[in-house]
Amino acid sequence: DYPICWRCRTRLIIRTTKQWFLNVQKLKDDLLQDLKKVKYVPEFAKEAFANVIKTAPDWVVSRQRYWGTPLPVWRCSNGHIYVVGSIKELEKLTGKKFKKVYIVVKKSEYAEDMLKEYYNIENKVEAKEEDLLDLIEKVDNETFIFVDNLKESTIDKITQKYFIVRSLGQRDYELIRVYNYDLHKPFVDTFTFRCPVCNDVMKRVPDVVDVWVDSGSAPYASRYPPIYPIDFIIEGLDQLRGWFYSLAILGKIYFENIPYKNVYVHGFTLDSQGLKMSKSLGNVIDPFDLIKEYGADAVRLYLSSAAKAYEDIKIDPKEIKVKLDSLNILWNTHIYLIEQAKYYNVNPKEVKPELDWSDRYMLHLLEKTKKEVEVALENYELWKVGRLLEKLYTELTRFYIKLNRERLQDDPKTVLWVIYTVLKDTINMLSIVTPFIAEKIYQNLKEAFGEDYESIHLIPWPEIREEYINDWIEKEAEILKQVLESGLRLRDNLGISLRWPLKEVYIEPKDDKTENILKKLIDIIKVKLNVKRVNIGKIPEAYEKSEDKKFYIAYNTEEDEELLKEGILREIQRRLQNLRKELGLRKGERIIFIVETDDYIKSIIEENLSKLSKVTDSTIFFEDIKIDIRKEREFKIREHVIKVKAGFE
Repeated sequence: DYPICWRCRTRLIIRTTKQWFLNVQKLKDDLLQDLKKVKYVPEFAKEAFANVIKTAPDWVVSRQRYWGTPLPVWRCSNGHIYVVGSIKELEKLTGKKFKKVYIVVKKSEYAEDMLKEYYNIENKVEAKEEDLLDLIEKVDNETFIFVDNLKESTIDKITQKYFIVRSLGQRDYELIRVYNYDLHKPFVDTFTFRCPVCNDVMKRVPDVVDVWVDSGSAPYASRYPPIYPIDFIIEGLDQLRGWFYSLAILGKIYFENIPYKNVYVHGFTLDSQGLKMSKSLGNVIDPFDLIKEYGADAVRLYLSSAAKAYEDIKIDPKEIKVKLDSLNILWNTHIYLIEQAKYYNVNPKEVKPELDWSDRYMLHLLEKTKKEVEVALENYELWKVGRLLEKLYTELTRFYIKLNRERLQDDPKTVLWVIYTVLKDTINMLSIVTPFIAEKIYQNLKEAFGEDYESIHLIPWPEIREEYINDWIEKEAEILKQVLESGLRLRDNLGISLRWPLKEVYIEPKDDKTENILKKLIDIIKVKLNVKRVNIGKIPEAYEKSEDKKFYIAYNTEEDEELLKEGILREIQRRLQNLRKELGLRKGERIIFIVETDDYIKSIIEENLSKLSKVTDSTIFFEDIKIDIRKEREFKIREHVIKVKAGFE
């Protein structure tokens, strides 16, 4: 049997050839000791990498190719070998004068400051474009020449005399390296020198270096002096035998230490069926198509939180759509905050709040989430960040805001302050995952309330306020949610809408802790279950009750005239609000309603006209005045028919 070339399908013959090796066996024991100091996420990936080291053969570092980094080994005809360790050493051996000059084309005033992050630019000169060729000849090695503009025609002239490497894509500058030498084939092979042993001419061997030597040299090849060891690297699980390995081997050789402190090992990106993406299978998903369809933030939130370290991600557009819907919740929350603040003329940034139970609960969740996010980041459990923050802003919207809709009318300052505080800290933390929506929300908050910083990305990381943390309040919230869910479910079973007030609810706790919690939360239960009275204790046998884990619950469904009128009023309010919604009206935008109905309904509206007009942002008439009618509706409450015209002057 013959192996077959994967590209041209030609049969291959494998034969033994002479190669250059790194003696990995000498390094193994020290490497395994150094590995104990490195944090791997997940932890079991460290054991997998240890096994890679233990079973590794010696490393074949030479290749018989044209392209690549030349092997820096020279040999004479007598077989003596000389390994050149630096450009300066080669310069001394050959007697040649090697020079590298940097041309910096400034694109912004920050060009020099940005370059200082990567280079020592003590040797620098300012120049005009027309003087460049002469200046390159005159300046010392490693000099930086700054110019404001550089034409392609000038670069062409430089290229005729020198070797250049252009670095494009920088926002603040373009960097052009200009060399009077080239260490790549075939130019490097013109450099010869005398053998220090026999004085014969030494020539470079024709081999190039394995590309993994290039990648393993990253810490010191990309920046000198290097940041060593680096804090954090991230790659796929296949790199346990690739990049992580080459970095460790070369780091041990050059610096006596593994060159990284923390390693995050992720899985592979697969299609929705868990198959490897392949052109032949037709299942390749272009990330730019996903970004175009769902936005960059939704894709980022999905990819960063869909899988733990080492786990594969099955790319499912439906799940990305779920993340987009989640971000829409966040977006709508900030719209709600700004609109309500404008309506009630409140700047939440300036409020001194008077906190109740629900405020303290929401602030506890905020501070607890801050702690959990910080711990996740410190431990490089990156997938947790998006999940934690999603949970936080979802709780803000679906629990806190819903819980305080009625209270907002009486105490808008504190409610809006809590929403503002939670939202601002949330987008601050979330900006590392979803930078675009976080920035847009912040700019809108800045315009509405006068924020201090230019950008969300310039705000300091939010501090944890320990005084708000209270783990017991979560247990109270859990009981409250169970009561509200059971109460709503029982109403549904009884066929009684939540809009219709009931005389009383009975809650019979099964233990003392639950009883104490329920007594503390009576006012909230009363409002959210829409009852006139909450009884904590034994349920009378006459009432149909429902059982939960911690309690029994039952309603007194007897209806009197007062309850009937209140229920009808709530139903009318709901219908009018629906009309406003159909017309696309926002909070504070006024409308006119013309109502035609019987005397009984008319009397209910008249008794509550001021409140109803305020809640629905409307002016209500019973006579048919002249308006620009936009909608007409007819509906029935019990046996009463109500006709409504909605419009504007």
